[in-house]
Amino acid sequence: MRCHQHNQARLEWSAGFLAILFMLAGCEKPPASFPATVDPGDTIYFVPVREKVVALTFDDGPNEPFTCAILDSLRKHGVHATFFMIGANVEYFPETARRIVAEGHAIGCHTYSHSRFDLSSSNDIMKDITSGSRTIASTTGITPSWFRPPYGINGPGMEESCRTNRMAIVGWSLDANDWNPHSPEDIAEHIVANVMPGDIILLHDGWETRHGGDRQRTANAVPLILERLLKQGYTFVTLPELLRRAGPPLAEFANGVRLLGLQTTGKPIRAGDEFQARYCWDVPTGWNEHSPRAFVHLQLEDRPCLFQDDHSIPSRGDVRDRVVKRTIAGPLSVSPGRYRFNIGLFDPRNPDIRNRIPVRSIYPHSSGKVQLPVAVTIAADTGAVGAAAISPGGTDSLTWTSIDVNSPLSQGDAHLIQVGNRAVMLIDTGDPSAMGMLLRWLNDHQVGNIESVVISHGHRDHYGNLINLIVRGISISNVFFNPPSPKHIDAESYGVSKDDLHSISVLCRQHNIPVRDITSGMEWSWGSNITMKVLYAFDGDHTPVGETDINDMSAVMMLTCGKTKVLFAGDLNAPIGRHIVENRDTIPIQADILKAPHHGTEGTVDNDFFKAVNPAVIVVPTQAALWQSDRSKRIRELTHDKRCLVNGIDGDITVRFNASVTGNPSYAIFVSGYQ
Repeated sequence: MRCHQHNQARLEWSAGFLAILFMLAGCEKPPASFPATVDPGDTIYFVPVREKVVALTFDDGPNEPFTCAILDSLRKHGVHATFFMIGANVEYFPETARRIVAEGHAIGCHTYSHSRFDLSSSNDIMKDITSGSRTIASTTGITPSWFRPPYGINGPGMEESCRTNRMAIVGWSLDANDWNPHSPEDIAEHIVANVMPGDIILLHDGWETRHGGDRQRTANAVPLILERLLKQGYTFVTLPELLRRAGPPLAEFANGVRLLGLQTTGKPIRAGDEFQARYCWDVPTGWNEHSPRAFVHLQLEDRPCLFQDDHSIPSRGDVRDRVVKRTIAGPLSVSPGRYRFNIGLFDPRNPDIRNRIPVRSIYPHSSGKVQLPVAVTIAADTGAVGAAAISPGGTDSLTWTSIDVNSPLSQGDAHLIQVGNRAVMLIDTGDPSAMGMLLRWLNDHQVGNIESVVISHGHRDHYGNLINLIVRGISISNVFFNPPSPKHIDAESYGVSKDDLHSISVLCRQHNIPVRDITSGMEWSWGSNITMKVLYAFDGDHTPVGETDINDMSAVMMLTCGKTKVLFAGDLNAPIGRHIVENRDTIPIQADILKAPHHGTEGTVDNDFFKAVNPAVIVVPTQAALWQSDRSKRIRELTHDKRCLVNGIDGDITVRFNASVTGNPSYAIFVSGYQ
């Protein structure tokens, strides 16, 4: 590697984000520059650069008519990208593959058949990679030098297969999430609001090996992305060109760990608000012995640290898991100003302030800590959360609100149960990305005390905001949660984090909040006519149907108010759903209202489950786009003769109950709707 010397460091700002860009100062021992080439079998997912350059990459093509529509947009704007093609799709659309090369785009291999490497043998992986590369080469005349594993999942022998085929492995640092049914505007806004120089951006022009798979939303989003980022002064380049423009990392530690990039919000926030930070770390090959832990202090000029974002740095695993995405909770009582990120590493074998790992950086650094120019600005308006709990009605009234915590790019559950003036239970807390939606609702309704928080199951879109609620000063008396086992966490790392669960445990202990198991038969009672009972709760390992996934660890609960029943089904999948239906004599699930699983219909409970519950009203806490997609078609058809309410369409959904034990079920439903 060559070491590039420059005279100054430069921070460039752009609306919607803060990103660090720098030139090497004439220091004695500057950090080594990022290599301009990548060896076969090695992985890149982000490139530190000195200019406003990014790389657009497209997976799963060629796929008509959508690939050509994207190519037309790229040609119109004079932009080159990198296409990771599937061999089977190249055979089906050979002319499109040749057009990609003819128009100057870089190409990579995405296997021949888009197989799941975590379910494949090393021999099968070698065959799929080799076949894909050969098909692409024979069709286009170009042997690919880049490889991206399907789903971003590594597999046995993948690196060796790539070395044999002379291909480097490519991940991504910014995912457009266009594999979910988001609108073109949502896809574009997500990229524009979160981009930083050096990003490798992931989009899809195809859908695995489905010829003609619908990617119209992506095709329509591409010109929006190009126009907005070009206007901001960005240049789009291919992967090889992005590497040629590489500069040094932000920080290089003595143990070989490097901080390549850091991005956070460029918009001022209020005290007490949450904000996102995205860290691009790189650890040495073979780093598995210890998990290095970063300390991140946010400081106002030279004052003492007021809040922090300490976190573990992942070892080299699946390429999809390289970026560390964090939701940081700002304290409620904090002075307005510009809070800079100060970052360092503890020795993992001896995490003590006296054992910080030495660091090199062009930015001010001492005692193993680097003061970076990236910062978050806290505005003067505090927007503190109120301390009183207020709900309409007398002491025997019951109100359930399905709080809308579904943003365009995330879905989740958050259900508040209020009895009189008491917030007695919050079932789930939504995804961290929707913290602002939950906090605003609690603030607007002056809810500052919650007696019990129940996490139905261990996915981030259900437990994700528990930490933030505690940090923001919401008083919680009890937490009920059955965390998934390490085996389940490893199998579903896309939806749950060991760090998250550890932080929940530590924070609850620090705030003297007991964390209790959820067990079948557990019951809460609020007065003589209002109860919540757990009908089913298993750990995922010892169930009546054998081992299950985390969704089937959902606690199934029945809320009863007088004659009215509401079934909270978590995110049940088919195996446990069938068991409950078959045993409905002992697990009674008939209810007037059903809180349905929100994750679509690919694995969710069978039709017989909905028929057994037989509700008059169904509440679905999901996004409008997901509800209107093919993925939810089965549930939509099942509910055509019922009243069906969807958070992403109807907003907050509030049900007020009559607790009388006489007469028919009695309740009134109110929705906030969308403007």
